[in-house]
Amino acid sequence: MLQFGVLNGSGHSLLSNGSANGTSWFHTIRIGVDSSEAIASTCESCGEVAAILYIVQGLLLMAANFIILIAVLRYPRLRHRKEYLMVAGLALVDGMGGVATFTAGVGRLQIVLSTEENVLVSRVHCLLRPWNLLFVWTDPLAHIVPLVISFDRLLAVASSLRYVKLTYRYAVAVLGGVLVLWGFNVIAGVELTLPYTQPEVGSLCYMAWSLQPNYYLYQGWIAAIADMLSVTTYVIVLCIVRRMDSVYPAGSSAEQENVRRTRRITITLGLASLITAMFYTIPLMGKNIVSYDISDETQSMILPFTFLI
Repeated sequence: MLQFGVLNGSGHSLLSNGSANGTSWFHTIRIGVDSSEAIASTCESCGEVAAILYIVQGLLLMAANFIILIAVLRYPRLRHRKEYLMVAGLALVDGMGGVATFTAGVGRLQIVLSTEENVLVSRVHCLLRPWNLLFVWTDPLAHIVPLVISFDRLLAVASSLRYVKLTYRYAVAVLGGVLVLWGFNVIAGVELTLPYTQPEVGSLCYMAWSLQPNYYLYQGWIAAIADMLSVTTYVIVLCIVRRMDSVYPAGSSAEQENVRRTRRITITLGLASLITAMFYTIPLMGKNIVSYDISDETQSMILPFTFLI
């Protein structure tokens, strides 16, 4: 809830270690406090409402995704199927995102109730909050993993014979590789944020306040691009599936069942990509565009609710 450029989706912000454009550090804090007081008088319960919604949404995410994860890992028939391991990988990422969301709700509710909401802290302080240590991993992966699944489905329908020969180890290797590669990105983001040790952001510590501004913008666009590529890939996949149904209507019962199974799994996973694009990519791009035309105070008020979407 600060009048800083970090709230702007463009990633512009004041320098964190002293001054920007000749503005003193003390004056910078005074601006932030004045802005926070103005917002508090306009929306006294926004922080509390957002925190409670985070708790509820986090619990729902954990329940829904961990049930899927346990089901896949419990039964060997599912655990040894590469398609369901991909689903388990997505459920793991989304479930841990639920843990992060729940933890963020509990932590921020305590901050709001303790009247420390307007205290200024550093970005490094925010980055080390438990929920942000989880969010920095899970939030981008929640959009990168569906893209991986889209490519997996493309391989399944475009090169069925080659895909059939792949074992569950293929899915383990692909998902493990994605986790390792994104790990390097996370390390880079942490290193970029470490110099930001001066108090400049609110103690509620939203993700936008917890990373170096340009890196946070980079993360957001990585997620949006991954979603757009995922949906585009799925359009191609569904066209191929439709062609398979029309060109190869005959065949043995086993072959027909394999086509039906592939079609069911592909459509089910495709819905996840479509809904993610509708409720994440489009709102994110819209927020980044309109952020140039609305005040920092307004952005501060809507920031927690845009994350909830």
